[in-house]
Parts: sequence; C-alpha cells; structure tokens
Amino acid sequence: MASALAVRPSALARRGAGLAAELARIGAGLSTVAPAPGDERYADPVWVHNPLLRRLAQAHLATSATADALVSDAGLDAADEARLRAAVAVLSGVLAPSTSPLNPAVWRAAVDTGGSSTVHGLRNLVSDMAAAPPRTPAATATDVFEVGANVGATPGGVVLRTPVFELIQYLPQTEVVHEVPLLVVPPVLNRYYLADLSPGRSIVEHLVRAGVQVFALSWRNPDPSRDSSHAQWDLDTYGQAVLDGLDATEHVARTSARP
Repeated sequence: MASALAVRPSALARRGAGLAAELARIGAGLSTVAPAPGDERYADPVWVHNPLLRRLAQAHLATSATADALVSDAGLDAADEARLRAAVAVLSGVLAPSTSPLNPAVWRAAVDTGGSSTVHGLRNLVSDMAAAPPRTPAATATDVFEVGANVGATPGGVVLRTPVFELIQYLPQTEVVHEVPLLVVPPVLNRYYLADLSPGRSIVEHLVRAGVQVFALSWRNPDPSRDSSHAQWDLDTYGQAVLDGLDATEHVARTSARP
C-alpha cells in the first residue's frame, strides 16, 4: 500500500490536508462527524455530551475514514484491497478510545462497584501477562459459560463414539420432521456448540424447531501423550471421520444425507 501511494502523492496530500482540516474543525467544536447508527462503541450518550470525549471520538472516526479512503486510493487489486481494508478496520477498532480507560462505562462501573471492577480488571491483566506466553486479554469472562446450560443447551444425545469424534443427535421438537437430515461438521479446531450457542441465538435450536433432523460432529482432542496413534491423525483421518458421520447419520435417520 505504501509503495502504491508513493506514486500517487496527490492522493496522499489531498487526504492528509482533508484530515488536518477536519481535525481543526474538531478542535474548534465545529465538526459534524458522528458515529454511524448502530456503532456500539459510542452508544453511550456521554460520548456526545462530554466535549473532550466527543472530540476524541470524532478524531478517531475521521482518522479511520481517511485510512479507509487511502486504501481505495492505492489502486490495489481486489484481493489485496480486501485484506488491507480488513487490517485497517481491525487497527481502527483497537485504537478506538472506547477500548481505553477513557470509556465512560469503565468509570461508571468503577463508581457503581466501589472500585472493585478496576481491581478485578487489573487482576485479569496481571493474569494474562503472567501466562507463558502472555495471552491476549479475553473479551468476555470464560467462567460464565457452561456447556449444556447456557451454551450448547439444545437437547440431544451422543449416538456414536469413535476415537476421532462423537456424533450428536438433537431431539426433534416437532411432530413431523423433514426426511433429509442435516449433519453439522465444525472445523477441527472448533467446538460443535459454535452452531448451538445460547438459547435464542442457536442455529441448531432454530433448525430443530423448524422440523429439521440435526446431527453434529464433536471432535475429540488428539492427545499423543495418552494415545500414540493420535500423532498419526491427518487429513485422511478427518475426511474418513466425516464419511463415517454421514453413514451413521443416514443409519439413525433411516434416509440419505448425501446431496
């Protein structure tokens, strides 16, 4: 992107001048830059009513818009442009003032909890940094999710166990079901309950309520320290597992799951 913009100095100068002018208007309190409808980062009214926070939000939005425009000005091919636009969006999100301690929600929580939220946050930060290697701070508390309670809660049971996977059949929730079943095959690095999140947000729940026979593969974690054969698992192993899951799904549903 830098090399592409280097041969387009006029575009770089135009965008830079435009950003400088907008930042001047922001500083003077004359800017009309505002978050897009539905932008949860600045949903708190304090971002509008507080002069300092409003200017910070506007400066961030103006800079992000300029960076996104520069991606278009670079004249890259479609694939590179899509990758750069995604990278700019991620960087913009990371640098948003709403992710910093300046977020009014942080101060409101600190006041409401008598400072315990701040102590809890610092404790989490120390724990994340002390891990080997240091891990990215979690976006949510991991101890609030319980499989079978508020995640993966759609009723069902295991109808087949193999060394590689378990096959889950979800209980029908209608008197009549569609003849052709659906087999959910999650990526091997993910859990089956990505398709069965909390009640009301689960595609599996939606499907069984619509009369679809739903099955899902739940991959076992390979552990060569417990079973040396796990070290030999490869793409053929997982490909065969999918075929075995399809065969079992057809057998249990007494129909064909193949296209």
